[in-house]
Amino acid sequence: MKNILFAYNIVEHDNEYVSRLVEIAQGIENLKVTVSLKEFWNPKIKYDAVIINWPDYLFRWKRDISDTEVEKLIYIFDHYKKNGTQIITVLHDEYAHHSRSQNRDRIFDICYQECDVLAHLGNYSLKKYSDLYKHLPATHKLLFHPSYRSFDLSLSGEKTRNLLDVKKKDFIIIVPGGIRHQYEEDYVNKIFENIKIKNKKLIYLRASHINKPAKAFTFSFISFKLKERYLQIFKKTSYKYKFLPSPVLSAYFAVSDLIILPRLDILNSGNVILGTQYDKLILGPEIGNIKEWLEKFDQISIDPNSIQEDSFSKNITGEILTSLKRTDRCALVYDDNVIAKQLSDILFM
Repeated sequence: MKNILFAYNIVEHDNEYVSRLVEIAQGIENLKVTVSLKEFWNPKIKYDAVIINWPDYLFRWKRDISDTEVEKLIYIFDHYKKNGTQIITVLHDEYAHHSRSQNRDRIFDICYQECDVLAHLGNYSLKKYSDLYKHLPATHKLLFHPSYRSFDLSLSGEKTRNLLDVKKKDFIIIVPGGIRHQYEEDYVNKIFENIKIKNKKLIYLRASHINKPAKAFTFSFISFKLKERYLQIFKKTSYKYKFLPSPVLSAYFAVSDLIILPRLDILNSGNVILGTQYDKLILGPEIGNIKEWLEKFDQISIDPNSIQEDSFSKNITGEILTSLKRTDRCALVYDDNVIAKQLSDILFM
């Protein structure tokens, strides 16, 4: 029996990745699974392996990392190594998306360079970091993103459109995930403008980059609402600003005709998996592991720079219309047994 520890606290409305990975691990024979961030920093027993997701999560997403905290991480890594504990880090992001600093970068470097196994969600990062860290003893392994379970895949698109007051003729394009930067919105808007399909409408499911005025009936609030209404009527674009629970997100995925991924500087996106589970057409960038998964699921991948080309509008509209004819992409999504085998290969190698 092996004791493994996920350095994480699972809470409600959290990223489903870790809870699904824990669920899969619990189904593997001869594994005893513990999930606790506190236990990571102060282990009560000897663990055969610890699994780290997102190095900055170890400090609860804290942006200002002190020298003392960096030393604390070095110390706990040294403790685990001395006790023969295998340290496994899953490479989700190369560095933090926000507020990068020298010490924040250092905790990523420690988790990636001092681990025993660096697990990758795709072959792109596996090859890149195998070459980059070839002077280090870490083993590089694939560990795919699990499918989602907290979303309702059984929703009828037609019935859900009625509930959301979406017309049958509307071609709904959704943008999942929080928008982190204005250039991501500019990128999506440029694609939307170039899609020549009648009755198209664009919905941002979490425009977290926009500061919505808190107080109603102030000048700034009224100005904001007028602009919002203008964009909705004349630009066919609407925004959701806060975190949406799974039932609401499920409804928007169900009624969508196209999903646009807004990320331009990341390795991975779980929305490729989720959108494919809904059998929806996805358009995403040819970057990182995202390109690999878009191709695996017969989705559309584009060079982000191509949106500036004169031929982009004609090419992308034609590709969307052709790709919409396929309706069996969900069958391409792998099951938990694939990930269970990958995780077993890591833990029992």
